[in-house]
Amino acid sequence: FSLKDTNGDAHDPFLVTLAGMQPPKTLEDNSAGDAVVMFQVPEGAGPAELTYSPQFGFKPKIRFEFR
Repeated sequence: FSLKDTNGDAHDPFLVTLAGMQPPKTLEDNSAGDAVVMFQVPEGAGPAELTYSPQFGFKPKIRFEFR
């Protein structure tokens, strides 16, 4: 996970959990788990873009843009 703020700066997660556990955690095929990702950004900056890049297989990046 990576977060770009409204100042154009990139941030790594402050905290990540997957299915209530600290990664790395592997989910079984065809299953799902909730991910909680927290970022710390400077005061006055807001989120602009969140990117998830899977570290396995040939899956593409997923990018969310905040407006």
